[in-house]
Amino acid sequence: MTGPRPAQNDSIAPCLQNPADPVVVADDDPMGQGIDWAQLGVPTGFRPFLMRLDINDSHMGFIINHVPNTEYVRWFEILATAHATALGYTDQWYQQHNRIWFVHRTEIDYLAEVCNGDRLLMATWVESFDKISSTRRYLIHRPSDGRHVAAGMTRWVFVDRTTHRPCRITDEMIHRFRGSASDQAE
Repeated sequence: MTGPRPAQNDSIAPCLQNPADPVVVADDDPMGQGIDWAQLGVPTGFRPFLMRLDINDSHMGFIINHVPNTEYVRWFEILATAHATALGYTDQWYQQHNRIWFVHRTEIDYLAEVCNGDRLLMATWVESFDKISSTRRYLIHRPSDGRHVAAGMTRWVFVDRTTHRPCRITDEMIHRFRGSASDQAE
């Protein structure tokens, strides 16, 4: 196993080095406004963290001219990291507290092809917590035709950065992630 990578200004910086990666949807961005999240399958009381992405040649697969499965896994990690960073859980925070999240399980339902020129709206929210893990949901939506192109779930385990053993999730962390959902519900 290799050592930890050098610290960055925040935990999303290393993920977003490619200009073709998703960008956070600002509160005043029309793409994120006026969406009925319940109609899109998001549970009542949750207003998800949003990113948008314009698909280009760099996202295309080599065999079939659409976005390959591996891109969705990468996007899920970027969404989760950006959401945590927006709540103050930067790489610096994780280093200071000697904690990190590891993926235990990921499930993805591929619902429609994504091709060059598509514009996507990506959403994530933390659905639940237990003592050492959380379940995060994802929804990728194509506004141009109103279709969901993917939905997924990742089970994250909170671990000690040195030993890689599970650690208890603090009440403060749970409150921040839950507050980011329920406090923003419209």
